[in-house]
Amino acid sequence: MKTSIPSIGTASLRACINFTAASNLKVFKGEKLGVAARTKLTFREIADRYLEQGRLNGLRLKTLARYTAVRDHFQVFLQQRRLAGTDAAKLGPDVIEDYKAWRAGTPLRRHSVSPPASR
Repeated sequence: MKTSIPSIGTASLRACINFTAASNLKVFKGEKLGVAARTKLTFREIADRYLEQGRLNGLRLKTLARYTAVRDHFQVFLQQRRLAGTDAAKLGPDVIEDYKAWRAGTPLRRHSVSPPASR
């Protein structure tokens, strides 16, 4: 009595070889194999995940603070350009070049304390 191969439900070795060959080809081409499509992720969502992973992996507090400041500054830029809700995959090199130019003309606020007033 032939038993079927549980993963694909057939006893045919030829069918098994054809199935795995087709699956491997799809994986190689980057095609979906019954997996739900990728959901849209904004820059903020990706950056938050990255920072959380950094916290879990033990990044130093000063490093996390610096990364958070950069994330917040880039987020302000995206909001001004009305790109805050855009899928991060659609933020191309043109947006980065625009950010670099914007960043060069934006004053830094290194500390949240205002400088003392002149007398």
